[in-house]
Amino acid sequence: MIKSYFKIAFRNLLRHKSYSVINIFGLAAGIACCLLILIFVQQEISYDRHFENADRIYRVAAERSFADRSELHAKTPRSLIESLAKDYPEIVQTTRLSQERAERIVARVGENSFHETTFYYADANFFDLFSLPLISGNPATALSEPNTIVLSRKTAEKYFPDTDPIGQTILIRTLSNSEPDAFQVTGVVEEMPLNTHFHFDFLASYNSSRRSERRNWGGFHLFTYIKLQQDAAPHVLETKFPAMVETYVGQQVSDVLGISFQEYQAAGNGFRFFLQPLTEIHLHSNFSDEIEANGSIIYVYLFTAIALFILLIACINFMNLATARSANRAKEIGIRKVMGSNRPQLIRQFLLESIAVCIIALLAAIALVQFLIPFFNDIAGQQLAFAGSGPFGQSPLLTTASLIGLTIIIGIFAGSYPALYLSGFQPAKALKGRSGASRRSPLRNLLVVFQFTVSIVLIIGTAVIYNQMSFLQNKNLGFDKAQILILEGTEILESQIQTFKEELLKQPAVSNVSHSETIPGRTFRTSGFRVEGATAEARMSIPWMFTGFDFQETYGIKLKSGRSISRIFAGDSMAAMVNASAAAALGLKDPLGKNIIRNGRTYQIVGVMDDFHFQSLHQRIGPMIFLGPDPHFSNRPRQVISAKIQSANITGTLSSIEETWEAFAPNQPFRYSFLDDNFDALYRKEAATGKIFGGFAAMAILIACLGLFGLAAFATEQRVKEIGIRKVLGATISSIVILLSKDFLRPVAIAFLVAAGIAYYGMSSWLSEFAYRIDFPIEAMILSGAAAIIIAILTVSSQAIRSALANPIQSMRHE
Repeated sequence: MIKSYFKIAFRNLLRHKSYSVINIFGLAAGIACCLLILIFVQQEISYDRHFENADRIYRVAAERSFADRSELHAKTPRSLIESLAKDYPEIVQTTRLSQERAERIVARVGENSFHETTFYYADANFFDLFSLPLISGNPATALSEPNTIVLSRKTAEKYFPDTDPIGQTILIRTLSNSEPDAFQVTGVVEEMPLNTHFHFDFLASYNSSRRSERRNWGGFHLFTYIKLQQDAAPHVLETKFPAMVETYVGQQVSDVLGISFQEYQAAGNGFRFFLQPLTEIHLHSNFSDEIEANGSIIYVYLFTAIALFILLIACINFMNLATARSANRAKEIGIRKVMGSNRPQLIRQFLLESIAVCIIALLAAIALVQFLIPFFNDIAGQQLAFAGSGPFGQSPLLTTASLIGLTIIIGIFAGSYPALYLSGFQPAKALKGRSGASRRSPLRNLLVVFQFTVSIVLIIGTAVIYNQMSFLQNKNLGFDKAQILILEGTEILESQIQTFKEELLKQPAVSNVSHSETIPGRTFRTSGFRVEGATAEARMSIPWMFTGFDFQETYGIKLKSGRSISRIFAGDSMAAMVNASAAAALGLKDPLGKNIIRNGRTYQIVGVMDDFHFQSLHQRIGPMIFLGPDPHFSNRPRQVISAKIQSANITGTLSSIEETWEAFAPNQPFRYSFLDDNFDALYRKEAATGKIFGGFAAMAILIACLGLFGLAAFATEQRVKEIGIRKVLGATISSIVILLSKDFLRPVAIAFLVAAGIAYYGMSSWLSEFAYRIDFPIEAMILSGAAAIIIAILTVSSQAIRSALANPIQSMRHE
């Protein structure tokens, strides 16, 4: 019986080739989109689950409150870990991870020297908490001694290609070092899995760090991880943290500010520590100083919904086309019922036909996914793969079983309504050609409305994202980011840095040069500042950085009053420039000439800058302070040089600057970037989202139009005699095209109205994530709807025109 069902199913597929192609391709495209997104979602939700006891590992995070704002920090004070280990028996293990700034690392073995980007310090028990197997070396002792280091496999192969790296020496220079430190390689670890919230190439022992270990609860310096006892409740542990804060932070507040912790809190200040489950960091954490850029659970939900909707659109196509063909199969059903087939047998027949189509579509979808996944990776910045783990788990067998199960579910879902609908025909009416099938089915129109609603929402979403990204890329930031060349790792120049800058200025294409700790768009340090004469509790936490001379001129930052920090004035090494927001935060109506104090050091304000965007446009402009090259910190490396260059011959200018670099730092890598590229990278996630939206919007509209094309073809086939009669009676081609098209355009127009409301609400919520954003582009919404309607018109008209042009004699000669 089953064999005959499949035989009939494949005969029907071969008999109606155009119908079969539309159904198979539509389902294949829908399944392929669904699989692509499921692979992405599976990757996102699997982060850090490969670690042993991952459900018992937590990262400690912090919230710092001020009178006017609060800040969430992924890093915690250095003092915290000692208190956690000592005071809370439910914590069985603690470890620290300290990240070295990516642009500040140079590693050298012999004559080979490279800039590196992922260098960390970790406690000796790091490999006990995080179960990372070492290829060579002993995980229990690899980080127990000072100046020992573990390398990733690829890094070991890069520096020691023909030698066993264990016991070898590698020289590392970081921001913390005035001279390179020699590290002994004690271990090699396999590359970190992609679905891990941190990745390292170098992992040095924590007691190699030269950073101060004085007890300080005011700074956020490192990542703290803990493992709880099997039965420990994290929320119960969190309730004990306020007492720790009052004990230790309160003591420091009393010592430094001379006030009680209660007075400190009454002014709106505060500390709070809380726990983040290890497996939730990637999708639920977007705090200050994250180790790496995390994902977002919102995007996981969004793309999962898109996957389901696109698959649903493909299934709706199947339902619509199957019920539209009901008149063609009415006599077949009538004859089979007369011959003894009952309704359950017919339902099984139609469901098997649906499953057969889905099996073919699945095979086509797998081929389509293999073709599309490199493009998806390129757009989304991912490294996904369909082979191996697959979208449903780590086992290829489980993946295969899951795909088969998914196919059967889709087949039953897509075929259920047609099966129930077709099997319900009455034999007498079916044999007389009156099956009850209607070309104007309300349900069919409702399904078309749903299809195009989803498609138009995606199109509008793509348009809004494109407009917002264009706004971000072209908004005036308050300084000139164009043609500013950023040179990294220049701390290697040490005392020669001024001479190097002077050599750069001799080049005709270079107009300004300055150096600084960091640059706009990157992370800034935050410290407490107060106006000289103000009380200690009047301190304001404000982002700041050291700059060299000519920084304001190089970046074209506009001044409201005063002047820039300049070498012309002898005292400017202890000068400060504040933006308008910083002046307001410090309560200074006339800031020029006033002194501000940071950590006991006094700086005189010589200039007030217009507010400018030193962070991404996700955040509103806040206070910012530039400090001159304080001689007290003269040994602190300035690792970034900014050079304003002309755009006439960028290649030649870069070549000339590289030659100058090699003259000052032979055998040291020349590393550069452009400031505008750095700022564009701040919105890489949004740009990728826009491209993904656009791709799936195109796929959704394609699938929906395939269904519309099929419906139009069957509708015109049913009305072929009517069209012939109308033409004989004098109807024009244009009137026939309008007649055939209007039934299909009405649901598309309704879909636009529904989609406009949904898209407005959803994309307005997305835009609210940006402190600076466009107004909702109503014109883009109208154009998106118009584009969908035009596509639908072209799809339907192609069939309508063909029918209108047909010879009426051919359609009526059998009457």
